[in-house]
Amino acid sequence: MITTVLLIVVAIAFGVYVYKFPPRKNPCPCADSNKICLDYSNSQINELRVDLIHTMTNKYRSNQLNFVNRNTDFLGYNKKDAHSIWFDLITLKKFIYHIEKTSRDLGAGINRTISDKDLGIRIYYAAYPKKEENWKAKFPDLIDLYTDPNKQLYEHLHTLVMVPTLNIEGKMVDFNPKDTNTYPNGLYDMPGYIVTPSISSSLKTVAMTGSTENDPNNLTGSQNHGNLIPPANPDSEGF
Repeated sequence: MITTVLLIVVAIAFGVYVYKFPPRKNPCPCADSNKICLDYSNSQINELRVDLIHTMTNKYRSNQLNFVNRNTDFLGYNKKDAHSIWFDLITLKKFIYHIEKTSRDLGAGINRTISDKDLGIRIYYAAYPKKEENWKAKFPDLIDLYTDPNKQLYEHLHTLVMVPTLNIEGKMVDFNPKDTNTYPNGLYDMPGYIVTPSISSSLKTVAMTGSTENDPNNLTGSQNHGNLIPPANPDSEGF
């Protein structure tokens, strides 16, 4: 009798425990190093104080942005430079996923184990080029900007370019996940990745956007073309 009661109590206790603490799928860090972690429920979400965000964004507007806006030579016919850029979450998730997946797969082919701890993203401050007659031919990655009257206003405006990085001997170096030749030393001084006034390159540095997302010629896996404010309406911003 005591044994039966004990079993019932244990079963109930186990049921309550499972209900309150259900097993999680694909926990991070993953037990299987070959899997890409998609569940970070065990980690705390990043947060910043609202007053800190206001302080930082206001300082940027008062200093760097104000300086650019007062020097109209930087902006062409635009009266104000962009102060924010928006990317949709799905695009960012796919970008991050393919960096990790491609690096792991191709790394394994050259006997190199690459984990998510070895990878990162460097964000470059950048500006859109001047819209010229040969813009469409010279910068085919900007075709959506060339054909969209609203996005043609992006000319000269501040933007961002995200480039994958790889841990090479303790240093986070820009690299191309699709090109294993960049795995030993990164992009620096690599043929095809050098562009100077006298040297051009047919490799794309802006990719995975719009109709070019699945283009096999997008060799660097970079991401650009978020929504700039201005010229977009700032009524959706919180800072």
